Amino acid sequence: MEPMQEGAAAGVAGDRRAWCRADRLCALVLLAAVALTWAPRLSGELDLRYDGGVYYILGTSLHEGHGYRLLNEPGAPEAVQYPPLLPAVVAAHQALAGSTDPAAVGPWLRVTYFALHALYALACFALARRLLPPGLALAAALIPTLHALWLFLSDLVFAELPYALLGVLLVLVVERARGHERPRDLALAGALGAAAVLLRTAGAALLAAWVGEALLRRRWRQGLARGAVALLPLVAWQAHVARVQAGDEWRAPAYEYQRAPYQFNNVTYRDNVSLLDPFRPELGRLTAGDLAARLVAHAARMPLALGETVSATENDWRRLAARPQALHRRLRGLADLVVVPLAALGLVAIGGLALVARRGQPLGPLYALGATLLVCSTPWPIQFVRYLSPLQPFLAIGLVTGAVGLQGALAARGRPRLGRAVLAGALAGALLMVAYSVQAAFRYRHDEGPTYIEGQGRAGPRLFYYDADWAAWDEAIHWIGARAPEDAVVASIAPHLSWLRIGRPSVFPPLEADPDRAQRLLEAVPVSYVVIDNLTFLDLTRRYATPAVQAHPDRWRLVHRVGWTTVYERVAEVDHEPR
Repeated sequence: MEPMQEGAAAGVAGDRRAWCRADRLCALVLLAAVALTWAPRLSGELDLRYDGGVYYILGTSLHEGHGYRLLNEPGAPEAVQYPPLLPAVVAAHQALAGSTDPAAVGPWLRVTYFALHALYALACFALARRLLPPGLALAAALIPTLHALWLFLSDLVFAELPYALLGVLLVLVVERARGHERPRDLALAGALGAAAVLLRTAGAALLAAWVGEALLRRRWRQGLARGAVALLPLVAWQAHVARVQAGDEWRAPAYEYQRAPYQFNNVTYRDNVSLLDPFRPELGRLTAGDLAARLVAHAARMPLALGETVSATENDWRRLAARPQALHRRLRGLADLVVVPLAALGLVAIGGLALVARRGQPLGPLYALGATLLVCSTPWPIQFVRYLSPLQPFLAIGLVTGAVGLQGALAARGRPRLGRAVLAGALAGALLMVAYSVQAAFRYRHDEGPTYIEGQGRAGPRLFYYDADWAAWDEAIHWIGARAPEDAVVASIAPHLSWLRIGRPSVFPPLEADPDRAQRLLEAVPVSYVVIDNLTFLDLTRRYATPAVQAHPDRWRLVHRVGWTTVYERVAEVDHEPR
């Protein structure tokens, strides 16, 4: 019997009360870890940047009875990209708070996400405990519980945290009912899977794995029943999308580029990823050959991305490696070697998932495989760790299982010390990097995290990765809000957050390489203000909007500057001297 199997068997056959005490102790450790990461951030509104603003606006639309619409856009078009469950949760919070003001609703959303994070930690441990003894199960659960990415994602109105929780719960339900699935088990698993799909389109991979697990076991009737249940939410959401795309509003949008494929919040994922690079639409459409090349290139990078998912990002590894590198010139280049342990951790996790599948629990590995293939098909490698984050519980279990399997294999070959060193190195390396990245994230949040509040400068709740450039963007938006008429349209990198901040119609600038065409599209909206930001994660306004406004000085004038962030106003509406 392999070491991991011996430990698990001991946990089942030994003193039941002793193991229950050990399990409870591990659960308390996890809850304490969650509480420690939430204690400094349990007040204030939840972060509404990025997709968080989209979800909040859609929730507001549902709450106010407008349907499922992007209220920030001219014409308030119906939404087709994000499924509606998280907006419905936002709408429920707004109803309970009696307000749509993020300042009133945000603190309650924080409490909800704290509770979800605690439940997620316990669910991860329960899942790991089905395969591992308590100590190793705790190690496997700590990785997804404390990963620095989860601090950031749980601080945003994003679907990742509730979606990841649903995935773990579905696998737990299926594994506990394995061999004697009753109708209520089918209904519960189906409800969890449906909720996952209605949180994120990628939930289709979870449902496909659920159906595939039954077929893999040659339980054809069970597979057929699961397939019928799985189709319900998928068909319902796609029926909504088809209805919107067949309507007059889609064919005649409020402005010309409102439904352009690069408008990633206004179109479906299929439309968006049909571009070779959605952030460089001038490169054209994706061909079958391009897709094949993308899959191969991204699959080759996947061990590295999986290693980041079970430890810390490559940037965190490099920052840590830079410290000894700075002490001596002979250590220069050390940071470039971090890809080796990262890829090794990813490969061990892959091997461990294969072992889990071989030992009779294939649902988690099937889900991880299907979701990873979906991630490989996307054009955003910078987002891989975020897209893979819901797989962290399964990958962490795979990492521990794979490391224990390596220990057993080396012990069988007469190398027990090396086997123990491999196990200790894999677990210690992953957990130490998780701890390092967590403290780094909080240090960054403390140093640069206060949000901008009109009239107070940088004050209020601290947010992760909110720096001086974000504060400058916020100040520029509030400057517009203090001067612009109610119907003035603002173009910026964050139109949804802009609308939530100042209530003015807000859009993305057109992603057109031709400055003349971009200028024509801006005027056709018509856009009154363009904000050129200095944010580092995307340079869309600098790359597309700057040439458009600077090539037409007769139509646009610089009216405000905050550091490197600038505001341009259409000349026809300028009634004051530029600042």
